[in-house]
Amino acid sequence: MTSPHAPQTSSPRRGFGRGLVLFSFVALVAVGLGVALGFLLFGGDDAGDPGSADERAAANARDACVLVERVDTDDPLGEDSEESVVETSAYGELIAIYGHAQAAGADDSAYDDLAEQGELIFTGFQRADAATIEDAVDELTDLCAEVDR
Repeated sequence: MTSPHAPQTSSPRRGFGRGLVLFSFVALVAVGLGVALGFLLFGGDDAGDPGSADERAAANARDACVLVERVDTDDPLGEDSEESVVETSAYGELIAIYGHAQAAGADDSAYDDLAEQGELIFTGFQRADAATIEDAVDELTDLCAEVDR
């Protein structure tokens, strides 16, 4: 029988805590070195350079104009489709026109009118107002005639 006042002896605890921490640290350092080496060997070129703000603005304006050409002005919201509006390609394309037009206007004030019409497309889409979208697309079509492609 053991006394409550007698010290209890326990066997030394043998966990894998230190080993796991050491292994994790070594693995983390190895991965970090691998990423750094990969970047130095393969990621050092400027192929992904987005260019100047003017170049990005021009590229966004071109992209918005390409998408404007695809809009069905008779049914810009895709209401005649059997799918819901958000399932049609019109949804994504209208939102993309808005995004590209806004980005172009943000990078270069020469595209402010494009950005304004993109905003009207977005507003028309939010309100499910096909007439506003049609007017904005017509205006964008005229503006896109001046954009270098």
